[in-house]
Amino acid sequence: MPNFLKTLFKLLFFTGLGVLLIWLVLKDLSNKDILEIKNAFANANYFYISLSLLLGVFSHVFRAIRWNQLIEPIGFKPKLHNTFMAVLAGYIANLAVPRLGEFTRCALLNKYEKTPLESTIGTVITERIMDTLTMLLFLAIVLITQFDLYYAYILNFLTPLLLKFPILKNPYLYIVCSILFLLGIFILLKLRKKNFNDKPSQNKIVLILQKFLSGMASVVRVKNKPLLIVNSFVIWLFYLSTSYINFFALSETSSLGIDAALAVLVWGTFGFIFTQGGLGAYQLIAMQVFALYGISENMGFALGWIIWSAQTILIIALGGLAFLLFPILNKDLNTKHS
Repeated sequence: MPNFLKTLFKLLFFTGLGVLLIWLVLKDLSNKDILEIKNAFANANYFYISLSLLLGVFSHVFRAIRWNQLIEPIGFKPKLHNTFMAVLAGYIANLAVPRLGEFTRCALLNKYEKTPLESTIGTVITERIMDTLTMLLFLAIVLITQFDLYYAYILNFLTPLLLKFPILKNPYLYIVCSILFLLGIFILLKLRKKNFNDKPSQNKIVLILQKFLSGMASVVRVKNKPLLIVNSFVIWLFYLSTSYINFFALSETSSLGIDAALAVLVWGTFGFIFTQGGLGAYQLIAMQVFALYGISENMGFALGWIIWSAQTILIIALGGLAFLLFPILNKDLNTKHS
C-alpha cells in the first residue's frame, strides 16, 4: 500500500474512532441531559478558560526552550522564536495527519535555521522519551497518592467480569500470554534482522542513521542537565495548571482539587494516543475521571469538551499564525538565499 494511502487510512481510522466514541456517549443522552450540557457551555466562566489558554502558551514556550537545549549539542543555536513557531506548526500538523508534526517542525528549522533534518528528528525522539518518563512519574504519583480511589474503581470493574469469566482468575493464563508475547517479539526481531542483512549496505543510509542517533544522544551532551530536567517538569506543570484552572469555569467543578487535575492530565493524555487529536477519547476519559470525584457525567463530559476545545482552538490559531510568520520573521534569510 502506498504511503499516502496508509496515512489516509490512519487519519480516517483514528478520526472515525473519535467520532464513534462521541456517538456512543451522545446516543444515550436525554433531552434534559443535552440541555444541561448546553447550559454548562453557556454559563461557563470564560475568564478562567482564557487564563488556561495563556498557561498553555507558556507550556509551548518552555518546550521550545528545552528543544533548543537539545539542539545546541549538535552544533546549532536556533533563534527561540523560530523554535517556538516550529513547535506550534508541528502541533497543528499533528492535528491534520498523525505523527506529521515531528517531521514538520524539524523541516521548518532545517529550512530557516539550516539545522540537519535527521539530527533534529533524533532530538524530537529524545523529547518524546523525556515526556513519556515525566508522564509515567505523574501517573505513579496519581496511583500512589490516590490508591484507595483507584483500587475501589478497579475492583468494581473487575468483580462482575471475574464472575462471568472464571478463567481470568487463573494465573497460568497470564504466564502463557506473556510467553507468547515475548516469543512473538523475538520472532519479529529475528525476521527484521534477516531482512536487514539480506540488503546491501548503503553508505547514505548509515550516514542518516548516524545523524539520527547523534540527535538522540544530544541529551548526554547538554551543558546544563539540571535545567533540562527543570524545563521538562515546568512544561508538565503548565499542563497541570491548564487543567486545574479550567475547573473554575464551571461552578459544579470549582471545588475539585489538584489531585483531580493531575488525574485528568495523566489519563487524558492517553486519549491523544487513541484517537486523532484526542477527539472523542479525551472527552470520554475526562467524563469517567470526573465521575470518580463525584461530578455528574453530563458536567464531566461538558468540561472535557471545554478543556479539549480551548486547547485545540489555541493550537489551530497559533499554529496557523506560525506558518504565516515564519517567512516574515526570517526575511533576511530569504533575501540571503534568493
